[in-house]
Amino acid sequence: MGADKGMDMTRDPTELLSSLNASVRQSFAHEAECNARNENPAGWVFVRLVDQIKAFEDRLNPNEEIGGYLPTGVGADAFHILAVAYSSPDLLIFSGLNQHGRPVHLIQHYTQLSLLLTALPKLKEEEEPRRIGFLLEQNLGQAKK
Repeated sequence: MGADKGMDMTRDPTELLSSLNASVRQSFAHEAECNARNENPAGWVFVRLVDQIKAFEDRLNPNEEIGGYLPTGVGADAFHILAVAYSSPDLLIFSGLNQHGRPVHLIQHYTQLSLLLTALPKLKEEEEPRRIGFLLEQNLGQAKK
């Protein structure tokens, strides 16, 4: 009888068992991620959006802050993004200030999300530039507890 080609019988049994356990954990983690995506798609999109915001902010210079365009209409102006949130299972919420310093609050279905990140001059020259990525990530960590 031939040996099972799918299993290396020369490996240490403890190492083999550890490898199999890691594979099973990875499968469960993937299944959990898929379930989370299906049960709370806005939350899943939010997690990915936080990663994108943080990466974009890492490239800004000291007199710039993150802004965005939501290409939902002709001639839409950029706005300073002050906060991003989600409401399970399907809404993303963007809050900020427009070019006139007036508050804006956009509620968007996660399937309609199209956000163009841009660098905008700081709102207040004398203050440190606002960075929201780490705050979003911090809030995300607290929500998972």
